[in-house]
Amino acid sequence: MQIGMMNDPRKPPHEEIAWAATHGFDFIDFTVEPPAASAKHVQAALDRVRGALEEHGLGVIGHTAYYLPLASPLEGLREAALTEFVAAFDVCKALGASKVNIHPQAGMPSVFSEEQGLEANIEALKALAAAAAERGLMPMVENGPCGSLSRVHEFEVLFAEVDNVGLHLDVGHANLVAATNQTRGFLSAFGDRLLHVHFSDNMGPVVRDDLHLPLGTGTVAWPESIEILKDHGYDGTITVEVFSPDRRYLLLSCDKLREWWG
Repeated sequence: MQIGMMNDPRKPPHEEIAWAATHGFDFIDFTVEPPAASAKHVQAALDRVRGALEEHGLGVIGHTAYYLPLASPLEGLREAALTEFVAAFDVCKALGASKVNIHPQAGMPSVFSEEQGLEANIEALKALAAAAAERGLMPMVENGPCGSLSRVHEFEVLFAEVDNVGLHLDVGHANLVAATNQTRGFLSAFGDRLLHVHFSDNMGPVVRDDLHLPLGTGTVAWPESIEILKDHGYDGTITVEVFSPDRRYLLLSCDKLREWWG
């Protein structure tokens, strides 16, 4: 099991890489987002960012902005989102990533049905998966905290239509979409497509906000969730997504993860 953290996109990427390495992380979940880690900014400082990764020996997993309107009903917005995704893919490739995540678009205007929203997401993901593959990247779709592609049955439709994508399981998101955490359901159905995992806590299903709390401070049953992962043979990368301004909570969460993992 390898533990990673996400860079804060408000801070210079090379400083985030150095901080991650100094505090014992195995990889950086590199999110390509403004203001300081946009594709434009990273490309302008590419040698420095790659140098920091090489100096500290950190691995990289690619992460794209969660708010890109990949399934917008407006064609111009979809095209603009595709352009931004491709720029992010180019950065991830340049940094040495082999996998990159994609978030589905959760919300659609009320005049569209859930089925239409799912269909729009899948059509966009087909194009994005092809663009990632052209760059030697394996795309993986993250289960959302709500809306399209947040539930097991929607991923069944996705994987039936798109072969060249994997599953990026967010255990915190799986705690928000039903009365019980859906981690077991996702792994029972798609354990063979699991490529990466995110951990953060929240108060689901009573409070359905994606809070990114420290592990053990919410309602996620972490020892049980970890046993489910291990029962399915997973021993790969886990990003701890704790976004408190005080990063001691992030480090404490990593210690708890190591303790529970055994």
